[in-house]
Amino acid sequence: MKIVIPKKNFELDELFLYFVLSDLFILVFLQAGQFLVENLIILMATVLTVKMAVTNKSILTKLITVGIVFAYLIAVTVYRGSDKFLIENLKLLYSPMILLIYLIALQNEKPYIIKKVISNHYVFFNVYYFINLIFMIYQLKQGVFFDNVTGFIGLYGTHRLTMFVCFLIVLNLNTIKKLDGIKKRNLILYTVFVFGSSLVISSMNDNNALYILMPLIMVMYLFLTQKISFKTILKIAIIIAVMFIALQQLVKIDEIAEFFDKRLFAKIDEMLVIFSTGKTEEERFVYIDYALSHMHGRDIGMGIGRYKLVGDATISSISKALRNWGMSNMASFIAAGGVIFMVSYLFVYAYVASVPNKNKKIFPVFLIIFLILFYYGQTATSIPMMIAVWLVLNALGTENNDDESKSELNENRHFNISIRY
Repeated sequence: MKIVIPKKNFELDELFLYFVLSDLFILVFLQAGQFLVENLIILMATVLTVKMAVTNKSILTKLITVGIVFAYLIAVTVYRGSDKFLIENLKLLYSPMILLIYLIALQNEKPYIIKKVISNHYVFFNVYYFINLIFMIYQLKQGVFFDNVTGFIGLYGTHRLTMFVCFLIVLNLNTIKKLDGIKKRNLILYTVFVFGSSLVISSMNDNNALYILMPLIMVMYLFLTQKISFKTILKIAIIIAVMFIALQQLVKIDEIAEFFDKRLFAKIDEMLVIFSTGKTEEERFVYIDYALSHMHGRDIGMGIGRYKLVGDATISSISKALRNWGMSNMASFIAAGGVIFMVSYLFVYAYVASVPNKNKKIFPVFLIIFLILFYYGQTATSIPMMIAVWLVLNALGTENNDDESKSELNENRHFNISIRY
């Protein structure tokens, strides 16, 4: 379809999108009025989403679907007989979801805003990465606790950093297609630098997730952009081979070798033990096992009134192994509504993120991404994390269906955009 874009300086949605992105890139780090910032994001996302839902049945359907899932949780909570944390937990679930619904709606209702704020600012995102990398090196030299070596991304932001790196690489790959000459060559070289430097820094801040998510998202990028053929399979094989060779060189550095031996390979060994014996001390699996065994996870769960989804003091005090309760959404959701809720909510997230994109590959790709993120972190209970995840989804989905010409890359005037799903 053709969308004619009127000439405007700024729209409310555009200003709000800049504000949302600032939460991820600097406001969390500053810790300045974070409660107020995130409540404002929730309020604005709700108002703007409802406004679009009045004329868009797809958005309204998403809101109704989410409402049904929440109604199930409320019913379980009432059945279990405790509502102490009901409102707090509902807000925790509602906030990232309404933000994602809004951002996906914005992609489809006003794609020119996404182009202007995201695609046209690819230079900014690359400069930000470089400055942030320098800051992270400084943090390492200052002896900052490894989980906080994330630069301006903020405290305990390794997963947010991972998603930002994945977004940046995919954004650059999309942009490279539209460039030529020296600009194209320079961006290719810089993207290789981003890839390599992110691997090195992740070995120093204990960011295991990057070694799983970045290769996976690169493969998914090829899956979405290339037709399944021998050539595509060959490209994937080459990428895997290049990454393997790069890792071989990296492990020659003592600090990185130690990280691989004690952390990454230890995780792989742990996974093999899980599949062979069903026993594990891996933290996230311990949480999932506890939710299944002690919180009615195999049926309807405990509801969301008795315990906090994140950081519940009662559960954390039971055992040292449960001290970080809530770090895995998967375990928290199994405890809240059983396996049936966790699986349903996983599919709801993939549905919200992929509809109405007509590329049939999008839904299964997003489903896999959310499955891994549900297991690994707090994607569905954190606004900054959801912003980072959306950037990746946008780059994989909307950007790969963009039919713009090279000359449009830096255009901000009155223009037509041809959108192909």
